[in-house]
Amino acid sequence: MERLLPRHVQGSAQQDRRTATAHLLAPLEAAHDRRQRRPTPGTLIMTSALALPGRIEAEDYLFHEADLIDTWALDDWAGLFTEDGEYFVPALDDPDGEPGRSLFFVYDNRHRLAERAKRLLKPAAHAEFPRSKIQHLIGNVRVVPSDLGDARFLCNFIVYRSRNDHTEVFPGRAVHDVVRADGQWKIRRKRAVVATDTLRDQGRLSFIL
Repeated sequence: MERLLPRHVQGSAQQDRRTATAHLLAPLEAAHDRRQRRPTPGTLIMTSALALPGRIEAEDYLFHEADLIDTWALDDWAGLFTEDGEYFVPALDDPDGEPGRSLFFVYDNRHRLAERAKRLLKPAAHAEFPRSKIQHLIGNVRVVPSDLGDARFLCNFIVYRSRNDHTEVFPGRAVHDVVRADGQWKIRRKRAVVATDTLRDQGRLSFIL
């Protein structure tokens, strides 16, 4: 007949407590590991090719582009595009339209957008001479992967244009597909979508969105 001594009973109870504690700690450790792996806002998100830029970097880039347009530095604006770059302003009723099957207010390849920039700076461009006063407001900036480049910058915009004692408002959203070239971001495609039902109140899109 086997008799349990007090120290055996005590040791068995301690072992049971250690086992119970281990069962409780295991889920907590797993949750801690998941929190450690979760990216914090502003950190780089890795893709198969390279890290996406952070939101602040994308904001700075979009603010810079907007400033070039607002100050009529259009040659420098055109220089933001790659050699195969494109600038689209789709029709109001087909914001996701694609070349070859949709109509566009503006559908420029790299050569045409550069020529558009030069033409708007000439006094002969009567639609913009004297030049409009333009002010972009950029917001809701996001960075997501792109199937046309290394990253896609998404944003909403409101553009104010003042000319001939009249101010017009153009709300919308923009999609920039960008690539990294020589350490700088370049625009491969910019799609500027005007978010109104009509342009009857605004008139002609004679400037750069």
